[in-house]
Amino acid sequence: MAQAEVDRQDGGQRLPCVHDAPGPSTLIADTSTLDPESRRGVPVGTYKYPAEFRADAVELVRSAGRPVSQIAAELGVNHETLRQWVKTADKAARPEAVVESAKDAEIAALRKQVRELEMERAILRRAAKYFAGETSR
Repeated sequence: MAQAEVDRQDGGQRLPCVHDAPGPSTLIADTSTLDPESRRGVPVGTYKYPAEFRADAVELVRSAGRPVSQIAAELGVNHETLRQWVKTADKAARPEAVVESAKDAEIAALRKQVRELEMERAILRRAAKYFAGETSR
């Protein structure tokens, strides 16, 4: 399999693209000690990026002024993954975001509880109608 490479705009240095990594899709690897440059053979979706790498990537997106997809291609990361890291970092930077997320979680839980109670009430109404009809016969 030919090794695909991605051009970098800062000096023309080329990085290997991990999406065309050789190896069977069933390969299981311990990736905890791997840096982003040495992820060959690791199936897509099984790699956990180190927190330092994620923080550096987010900082690069914020300071570079280039599209996220371009930076993601240079780093060998899916552009949606990088976009999600930036979104998460932005939320973490706002202290009110923690309060909002707690409120949102509570609202979601209460709405779920309301749906369950409404369903239970509807079942009980149908049961009451059924048994009321049987006793009048």
